[in-house]
Amino acid sequence: MEQIFVLIGIALILGFVSSFLGIGGGSIAVPVLYAAFPESSPIEVIAISLGSIFLIANLNLIQFSKHKVLPSKNQIPLMAFACLVGGLIGSEIITGIDPLLMKKIFGVILILLALKASLQKKKDLGEKRNESVPNRQMLVISFSGALLSSLTGLGGGIIFTPAFLEVSKLKIQKVAPYSNLAMVFATGFGVAPHLLSIPIRPPGISIPYLDFLQIGYLNVSVVVFLALGSLLSSPLGVKYNQRVSPERKRQILIAILAILALKTLLS
Repeated sequence: MEQIFVLIGIALILGFVSSFLGIGGGSIAVPVLYAAFPESSPIEVIAISLGSIFLIANLNLIQFSKHKVLPSKNQIPLMAFACLVGGLIGSEIITGIDPLLMKKIFGVILILLALKASLQKKKDLGEKRNESVPNRQMLVISFSGALLSSLTGLGGGIIFTPAFLEVSKLKIQKVAPYSNLAMVFATGFGVAPHLLSIPIRPPGISIPYLDFLQIGYLNVSVVVFLALGSLLSSPLGVKYNQRVSPERKRQILIAILAILALKTLLS
């Protein structure tokens, strides 16, 4: 029963954070799952995180589609292709490296992104921001985010959001929608190989009486539980994404990046 309450708390946070800032909920889910279920394997945690974010990001896209702030139909295939390549490459090499080492590297990346965001001038967040992302930037950002997503289970949004915001200078209201679409592709392609893998030990994260829904390293019941739980908070995140000022969102993003960086480096 205790793990049910833990999963409920994780689900609520995932839905709000991913839809409000476009930051993949895995940034929160991964360290919390490690702490709450220490007997679970790193690959199992990564698979559940990616699977959950895949469903949650899809739910967010339903909300964003109503506001017509998604990428153009011409750019979506580019994003999907780059995420496919990055996701599959990451899933292949993760079995041969220490996931904890990748978390440390990722922590350093978060610190650099937080520093860059903090140095951004307020005037750069105004009317001069772009309505879309150049194709070359779309390919690089999508590939990089998907690669790191499949290596760490952090969803990729923690890369997509700062990149679209700071590199592409994308309009603030479009950052979260673009990031969520990229997360759909990145996590979907990243989790697929784990469905075909045979776990080397019994799963450490499951819901009582639903163990039969274990597919490879992914427990479908846990993923669905987290995704459905996020339904309660996802609409709230979308609502505030449209209402909170660009400067306030930038401040929140910097704070989250800094906190997650410290958590990742110290874990």
